[in-house]
Amino acid sequence: MFKLIVPTHKQYDNNKVLPIRIRWRYKGVKKEINSGLFVSRADWDFKRQTYKTKADSNLKRQVIEIEEKAGAISESIKLGKADIRQIKELWNSGSLSIKSVDEFIQIHLSRLKDSTKTARINSLRAFKKHLKRDTKEPLVPQDITPLNCRIVRDNMVKDDKAQATINTCLKGIRATYNDMYRHGVEGVKSELKLDRGLVKRERSVVYSILSFNDFENGISKAKTRLEWEAMAIGLLSFSLRGLDLIDIFKINKKHFHSTGKLESLSQIVKDGMSGDQVITLIISRSKVPGSAAMHISLSSGHAVYGLLELLKESIEVSSPTLISSDPFALSSIATDYDFDTYRRFTQSRSKAFSKLTGKPFKYSRKTFRTKASAVANVSTEIGNALLGQENANISANYLSMEELSDQVNRAHSAVLEDFNVDELYFQLLKKTVMSSLISSNKK
Repeated sequence: MFKLIVPTHKQYDNNKVLPIRIRWRYKGVKKEINSGLFVSRADWDFKRQTYKTKADSNLKRQVIEIEEKAGAISESIKLGKADIRQIKELWNSGSLSIKSVDEFIQIHLSRLKDSTKTARINSLRAFKKHLKRDTKEPLVPQDITPLNCRIVRDNMVKDDKAQATINTCLKGIRATYNDMYRHGVEGVKSELKLDRGLVKRERSVVYSILSFNDFENGISKAKTRLEWEAMAIGLLSFSLRGLDLIDIFKINKKHFHSTGKLESLSQIVKDGMSGDQVITLIISRSKVPGSAAMHISLSSGHAVYGLLELLKESIEVSSPTLISSDPFALSSIATDYDFDTYRRFTQSRSKAFSKLTGKPFKYSRKTFRTKASAVANVSTEIGNALLGQENANISANYLSMEELSDQVNRAHSAVLEDFNVDELYFQLLKKTVMSSLISSNKK
């Protein structure tokens, strides 16, 4: 909707320093203003209309700030809160009229990647909850004060929240408030300074990676269906090359590609084990915007086929309200994504996994990457491609996509074979056949 422009008209031919202008287009209306910022010819990439890598860090910061301000104004125009014909007045006023912190996050933080935006939303929710406010009601900027931060901290301590959780909440609120200050939100006159002692450094606990015995012991300890699902999701994440939870629960029919016709997960298991089809799961990581899609071969063992079907069947029993009409999705979260529903479901399983194995759920991903280095001796490039961290354009600089795919698939198979994932899968399968799981009402 907007872009930065450094003019190159004839009148500027002899100028070594040029003005940076901002142009908006919306519904056929075009408006352009001077940002008030100037840039040296040597520091500007005229083809891409952005600063060069070698440019001064102060210039980069200033350009980012005007981009953020222009982006916030653009979002206000899209939502009908401002008129594009009043761009100059909006820009020169130095303030944005925003009713609540919730509204600011939705408008301004849309530029950030999903994981950062989610973290800010979580911090805001926790702040409201421990300030004894309704989490569904908007919070106004004036509610964020050093005194209220102390009240939130004290209430979190009373609720036995970990220091790391307190730090995450207050740091997230501080970052959001300071963003509001930098964007000139009305009523925000200065940056938020947290009182000493509210945020404390805590020595991190260094865990080793997950082992076969950790999974085996966790499966044997699982008594409830929720605990069984926790272990199955952990093993599935590992088997799918460390795929994030959010992406596992977004898997649906469109992500499966096959040399034959696909109808359901149960058919994938049947055809996969008989070798009738070559089936690939193609999905990009939500937490790595712009990353290349992960092409995960489902021909690396029975576990990669069977875990999805077992989990789908179990979730239909434990959470009947989440049954999906998509025969390939684990739950309705895949096609009707709601953050609160996803958060409640996955948090309970993540906590159960940590309790059963003694290690955080996120170590499924770390374990796969470590094993890839130790077992398959992969390069950094192959390691990035395995975990979906590779930029879509990087791989072509080193390997053809066919060569990259072959090496990734070989490394994937080697890790699963070394970890004996199929044996863990059959242990999970045996537990469901024995029907020894206790029903759980937790969703």
